Amino acid sequence: MLTRSRLLATALGLTFGLLSVSGPAGVPPRASGAAAPKAPALRWHDARPLPQPLGGLAAATDNGYLFVSGGYNGLYQRVAYSTQSLADGSLKNWRHIASLPVPLYGHSMAAALGSLYVLGGTTNGLDTGAQRAVYRARLQPGGKTGAWSTAGALPMRTYGQGAAARGGYLYVAGGYVPNQGYSSAVYVAPLNSHGLAGRWRSLSALPEPRFGLALVARPGYLFAVGGMSQGVLTNAVYGAALRKNGGISPWRTLRPLPHPLARVGAVVVGSYLVVAGGARSLNLTNPVDTVYAAPIVPGGTLGTWRTVTALRSAAAAPALLMIGKYLYVLGGFNGKVYDSSVLLACPPFFSACSSPTTAAPKKAKKP
Repeated sequence: MLTRSRLLATALGLTFGLLSVSGPAGVPPRASGAAAPKAPALRWHDARPLPQPLGGLAAATDNGYLFVSGGYNGLYQRVAYSTQSLADGSLKNWRHIASLPVPLYGHSMAAALGSLYVLGGTTNGLDTGAQRAVYRARLQPGGKTGAWSTAGALPMRTYGQGAAARGGYLYVAGGYVPNQGYSSAVYVAPLNSHGLAGRWRSLSALPEPRFGLALVARPGYLFAVGGMSQGVLTNAVYGAALRKNGGISPWRTLRPLPHPLARVGAVVVGSYLVVAGGARSLNLTNPVDTVYAAPIVPGGTLGTWRTVTALRSAAAAPALLMIGKYLYVLGGFNGKVYDSSVLLACPPFFSACSSPTTAAPKKAKKP
């Protein structure tokens, strides 16, 4: 079993060492020390901050609303909040929604078919707190939710996994499984308006076990980004085609990130895969502020990763969401304090954007 100090670092997706990963045929990997070429700049604005500092929070979006849950700021949290994104990208006041049944960290959150889902995680930063439960809360008008209830169970207790919802299916990949270690397993379960509509079934496994990865879905494809395996960070990015009935193709190795990273925020922005923040070492003072973008090429491969304007501060385990034409980065751990800040930008992949209404950020909390 991992010690608490080791697991607190591991839960943030931080470790030591590098892992070289080859890209697909004809696409050489970029050296981990090489700088990625520049992409069009982003203008980051301060949006309304979270009600409290949070790192390792989980987040989802539905119908113009942002939802966040759990996380850590010196204590493992049950809190859940929501807010609405307005036409100019600014955020309304955050409101409390139903608290999670238990404190969670290293969990996943997804919105689908009128419900929020929270999966896995750990209640105490230890293997003993690892969870199998899948919780569900019905979405209500105005960003409200019903109470959380148990919608089912994962095939195993796990935390640090990636999860995504697409096309009426819920996908889970990787994670850390107590008494087993880092996992390469990928599972899918069907959804309907009442919750999980069937059992989890196993899909093509990741090429290597992964913890602290990001799993991102877009029409036709899944992407698994970064993470670590057996204590070694990776810059690997894998892709799989979505098939009928929730199936996927075998995973392919795509163009790797410019640097090995774990616990990044990742989201699809138009026809780009965007990755923000994350961490590059076991030392909690070594998160990063980098933002990378790679075009998604027809066939589900990736073009060259390009460096986009950095975040205003480093952020390990932030949440990253795209609503309409606005990109949001929420919370995280900057190596010294847990952060309540929320940044927003209108990516240059879109036409003219409104000028967001900003809000002064609250001070971050020291760990």
